[in-house]
Amino acid sequence: MDLLQYLNYGAAGFCACLSILCWRIISAEQKRSQNPRKAILQTCYVFMGFCLLLSVLTTFTELRKNSSELETLKTKVKEMEAVDEKLNAKAVECATAEAQVQSLSQMIASLKDTMDYMKGLIAQATNLGGEKPVRTMAAARPVTAAAGGSPTPVLTSAPKPAPKPTKEELNAALDKMLGEVAKVAANKPEAAKKN
Repeated sequence: MDLLQYLNYGAAGFCACLSILCWRIISAEQKRSQNPRKAILQTCYVFMGFCLLLSVLTTFTELRKNSSELETLKTKVKEMEAVDEKLNAKAVECATAEAQVQSLSQMIASLKDTMDYMKGLIAQATNLGGEKPVRTMAAARPVTAAAGGSPTPVLTSAPKPAPKPTKEELNAALDKMLGEVAKVAANKPEAAKKN
């Protein structure tokens, strides 16, 4: 058995090595053919007790050191958990802000569509309000004359424009636009409070 392997364990291994050597001296002294020498035996017993006491003190010191390191690790774990909670809270805030941005972009797109529709209705109303159909000269078509007369040009009207929107349609479109504007106005204070 190689006693040097015990030295890998530090002070506790060194104390174990010394205790084993003392035990070997005691056993060798007791195997003597003559009476064992009491002074050597007493010295070995005292030294062996000292080694055992030293190993107990070393073990207690190591345990205390390990417990302080364990407390340090527990403190670091708590700090990491606090940082993790903060990161989770920030992630929730980012997700909420992203949802708000998407909602606002959808509302803006809806308002844009409504405004485009209203512009179209207003354009139709202004274009059709005062204008009258204009008669234009069409290309001359050959007309067979009964008595050998010459062909005459025929007047035709311009293509008919789209029908004029009614007041009900204009009022419905206006109500829709005002409703969308009211929604956006109601959501602006909520978004400002959350930010």
